[in-house]
Amino acid sequence: MVKSSHGCAISSDPANEPVLTNIAPTDLTGSEVNGLCLRGGTLSASATWDETEVAYVLFGDLIVPVGITLNWQPGIVIKLWDGNTEVYVDGTLNVNGTSGSRVYATSLRDDSLGGLTNNDNETPGWEQWGRIYVRGGGSATINYLEARYGGYYYAGNATIYTDGGTNITLDHLVVKSSHGCAISSDPANEPVMTNIAPTDLTGSEVNGLCLRGGTLSASATWDETEVAYVLFGDLIVPVGITLNWQPGIVIKLWDGNTEVYVDGTLNVNGTSASRVYATSLRDDTLAGLTNNDNETPGWEQWGRIYVRGGGSATINYLEARYGGYYYTGNATIYTDGGTNVTLDHLVVKSSHGCAISSDPANEPVLTNIAPTDLTGSEVNGLCLRAGR
Repeated sequence: MVKSSHGCAISSDPANEPVLTNIAPTDLTGSEVNGLCLRGGTLSASATWDETEVAYVLFGDLIVPVGITLNWQPGIVIKLWDGNTEVYVDGTLNVNGTSGSRVYATSLRDDSLGGLTNNDNETPGWEQWGRIYVRGGGSATINYLEARYGGYYYAGNATIYTDGGTNITLDHLVVKSSHGCAISSDPANEPVMTNIAPTDLTGSEVNGLCLRGGTLSASATWDETEVAYVLFGDLIVPVGITLNWQPGIVIKLWDGNTEVYVDGTLNVNGTSASRVYATSLRDDTLAGLTNNDNETPGWEQWGRIYVRGGGSATINYLEARYGGYYYTGNATIYTDGGTNVTLDHLVVKSSHGCAISSDPANEPVLTNIAPTDLTGSEVNGLCLRAGR
């Protein structure tokens, strides 16, 4: 037993923890931290955290460097010290939870797991620790992790954060009450997600897989159907790059200023049985309560898919809802002169401005589209912009 320690009940190097047996959370009482504290820094050797008797408490950022592996074993509870405490993965992180014994990463104030670790009855909430950040070149296999009360200080961040070039698998992941997104990824290097439903991502500012805006760095295929993609900021598909949207995906765009610019190639590969959807963050009829609110969707809640001169798009079985821009001549699907655009089985609903807008000399090819497929917009038709 350890009682009334100033600081931690037990403190260890994160690569060389002690073996704990026959110790319960109630055996560590009255201390500033009633747990096994692991000191932050760079992990000096591969390590396995497997002590389930009491909570681990991570003090300060932990870096898993190249060539080093950190294993989190079933049933462990990791509480991170504060909003600045993060896990950086440049090597390998394996989270080996099971259906009967999850791994938990949570706030020091979360008394529902591992006891009264901070010796106080404070309430847990958003941003009480940072993120698990798998950086370029790092890899992570995350099975049956439940991450609570994380996230960082701005909306585009997340509890699970990944960079370009990472190799990440997320299986049976649960994320609760993240400040920012549940998961955030580079748009060219999304994680592989399996056995995750929209109801597994709850209470966060954005309950979805956020893709950070910018210029797409490599050709990419978006094919995760478990939860909604949320696009933060304009995405540019540059010349020589192809972006594929696969059947069944739901893309929610952050706000009225968020657009997709196509200078390269966009292929929307929906099918009659499995459309692709581009819609508002407020559209709760698709992929759940993504923005954690019951706001009403409507016109101009995202911008447009803009295929610019020289770009090309083959768009099959896309349903685009609640887009459009701030003036009537604009549209949810907008094409420029010189573009090569085919629209097949397109549905556009509730666009501010036109459903589709084109240069009058370079209209898109429309097939299998009826007037009843363009509804609720300011102009339910193909607008041709005037000029000489």
